[in-house]
Amino acid sequence: MDIDFVGKNLTHDEFSIEDKGANYTIKYVSIPAGTKLYHGNNFEQENNILVGDLKYFLIDPVHAVDNQYGIMHEFETTIPLNLIRLDDKNTQKYLYETSDERIQLILENNFGYENGIRTSDQEPDAAVATFICELYKDSDYHGYLTDVMDTDMGGRFHPEIVICNPLDKLNFVKTTTPTEEHRGIIEEMKLKYRGKEERGRRKNKPKRSPIGPPSGMGTGGLFPYTPPGSPTGYGLFGPPTPGGKKSKKKKSKKKGNKHKTNKRKTSKNKRKRTNK
Repeated sequence: MDIDFVGKNLTHDEFSIEDKGANYTIKYVSIPAGTKLYHGNNFEQENNILVGDLKYFLIDPVHAVDNQYGIMHEFETTIPLNLIRLDDKNTQKYLYETSDERIQLILENNFGYENGIRTSDQEPDAAVATFICELYKDSDYHGYLTDVMDTDMGGRFHPEIVICNPLDKLNFVKTTTPTEEHRGIIEEMKLKYRGKEERGRRKNKPKRSPIGPPSGMGTGGLFPYTPPGSPTGYGLFGPPTPGGKKSKKKKSKKKGNKHKTNKRKTSKNKRKRTNK
């Protein structure tokens, strides 16, 4: 579902900027104070959810399909916000040509700089969001907005909003997910992320895992979750156990040789006694 810019009273505008001898046009959307935005969070409550350098929001809770972002909470903007249009080609061009190689690569692979295809991935997405928040720090621009974008699987990626330092700009209104659904949603998301982690472990099985929890888990992710297995990267079942069939075969062979040697010595002794 595309953003209803008229129904939400969102207005478009643009500004020009000169950087490194080139002129750029940046498009942005203005969101009036009192606009409702939505964010999924399973553990923090009310305005504690807003603590942090940046947060992701939805313009409409229906964009979160099958509770994909957890328990949904409603917030209201307390000041007018100006969000650059990250899905606009001219805006992308400015960001691309004034950023380092890492951000350029993410804009190409994840935000459709060349092909218009959106591929969402937690760490690269967060890197671009952080870059934009740093770029527009202490300015009149407060994050970014994208409308629906095509994906590489033929689907559509929902509209997305990132707001920098949201605690200064929004206020908690209510939790929209019914209380009786909270436990089921939390358990469902735990299983989802554990399954995702296990698939990643199997995919990268030849490589040993780094010490510590994977990105997005532990204290920095959705769940305070510690993966099973040792920190040295052996996975679910720990290091291989010494011994086994191979060792038993060697031991059995050794016993057999010893027995045969004793038998030969006994026969030799018998022959000596007979000759004597």
